[in-house]
Amino acid sequence: MTMDDSAANVHEFFVDQAWLKSHIDEAPNEIRSFLEGDGIYLANKKVLDFGTGDGLIAKSLSHLGNCDVLGVDVLELDQVFLANATEKLCNSNCKHRFSFSKITENEGINYFEEFDLAVSWSAAEHIMDFQIASNQVFNSLKRNGLFFLQTYPLWNSAWGHHLFEWLPRYFHLNHSIPEIIQHLNEIINVPNPVKLKNGIFTVDLNLILQDRNTTKTLWLRKCEEVLLSCNRITIQEIESKLIKSGFIISKVELITSTSHLPEIRTNFLDSLIDGVKLLAYKP
Repeated sequence: MTMDDSAANVHEFFVDQAWLKSHIDEAPNEIRSFLEGDGIYLANKKVLDFGTGDGLIAKSLSHLGNCDVLGVDVLELDQVFLANATEKLCNSNCKHRFSFSKITENEGINYFEEFDLAVSWSAAEHIMDFQIASNQVFNSLKRNGLFFLQTYPLWNSAWGHHLFEWLPRYFHLNHSIPEIIQHLNEIINVPNPVKLKNGIFTVDLNLILQDRNTTKTLWLRKCEEVLLSCNRITIQEIESKLIKSGFIISKVELITSTSHLPEIRTNFLDSLIDGVKLLAYKP
């Protein structure tokens, strides 16, 4: 797997109650619901969580689905953060059914036809060589093994920059990376609260910095890291690379929203597709 290290410790920057709820409750339940809609149940399956990040989804999924989940990532897992965040959720059974393995870009996943199911949640848009990642997941699955993939937000969509609180919709499609960074620098120096150009959010940077126990300098650096970690992959590229690996895509749910389009765009359909959930299998 080739995932940009600039995505390191994103949870330190974004973590709040909404973030925790989305990872501990919402995402695992969405995965389970998507699978059970096709009569696929997690109980006692061996599951690989590819690009596990902070581990919240993987650990919660092991508890919710009563299954064994191995989370893998090129980034080290913050075990203390994970334990504290899931303290109320997990019992001894949950803790025993989740494990983590740090992998390297060169070695990748050292598992061959071991897993019944692989999942990946909001990681594909940060993996710099998605073809290699797709091949590794394919090889790790047993025959007829399944791959659930969710990616959101895609780069060409309204929130593809990932900086939901700070940049207006589509801002990244009309501005270069240096221009975006300059815009973020300007936010630091204006009176708070800041009302974004699209009028949707009014944010008080000082309050957020206090809540997250960080400084303006570190905040700006984290913004840059998150922005640069985006690989700009499209839904068409995801489809093509999965098929090239040998997967057969059997189910797709587009994540869309109604939006006014930017003045500069290459394909309006890409602009309206925020993300995708899909299910593929290894024949």
